[in-house]
Amino acid sequence: MGFEKVVVVDGRGHLIGRLASTVAKQLLNGQRVVVVRCELLNVSGSFYRNKLKYFAFLRKRMNSNPCHGPFHFRAPQQDPLEDHPRHDPPTRHSAAWKPSTG
Repeated sequence: MGFEKVVVVDGRGHLIGRLASTVAKQLLNGQRVVVVRCELLNVSGSFYRNKLKYFAFLRKRMNSNPCHGPFHFRAPQQDPLEDHPRHDPPTRHSAAWKPSTG
C-alpha cells in the first residue's frame, strides 16, 4: 500500500475526537496529513461540560514552580517565543548558518 504525498482532510462537520484519532493513526503510519477548515469542527457534549474541561486544562501547572510552565495561552499571539530571535530558523547571514557540504 503506497502513501500519497500529503493527505488533505476537510474538517468541516467532523467530530473533533473522531477526526483526531483517524489523523493520529495516519500520522503513526508515516503519512503526512493536513487538516483544513479546523474552525468548523464539531465538539460533542454540553457547552458547560466542555467549558469545565477547558478550564481544568488551563489550571494544569508545574507543582514545584509554576513559573516553569506549562503555559497555556489563549491565543497564538500571546506566545512569548513568537518574537524571540532564537526561535527563528537560521538564515544565511546569521552566525548559526553553515552551508551543507555535498
